Amino acid sequence: MSVPHAVLAYGYNLGGSSWNIAEKDEYGSPAVPWYNPDHGDFIRQAEAVLLAAAGVEADPWDRDEQLKAHFGLKFERYVSWDDAEYMLAAHVISTDWEKTEELDLAALITQAAGEGWDDKLRAAVGVLGITPEQEQPQWVLCAYQS
Repeated sequence: MSVPHAVLAYGYNLGGSSWNIAEKDEYGSPAVPWYNPDHGDFIRQAEAVLLAAAGVEADPWDRDEQLKAHFGLKFERYVSWDDAEYMLAAHVISTDWEKTEELDLAALITQAAGEGWDDKLRAAVGVLGITPEQEQPQWVLCAYQS
């Protein structure tokens, strides 16, 4: 049985089946120097680029934790496992269909400023050499079907 999840993330919606970045080839695939479609998916290669820039050898089993530790960021998947879309996020809140989540929006705004979420996100897209279609990081609500 698949279960729907609500995901609220602060960051950039990068897309996936249709990429939301300026650097695309004529087929809509990412067109950045470090990306090679023959060497795995874009997100795994992006994780490796970010970690290499931090001087960290990517651990294929622990990349999420490594990115969080060194950049304060993560790639958050949404839509579904088979048809994944991605966000580069500084903060993620999720809940499944049986639960609710109370949010303190004022505290989240304070946390974003205090932890420099915008600066972290801009630095990461700079390292990756991508230009998100969003003008700036923002809260994005999406769903995930597991």
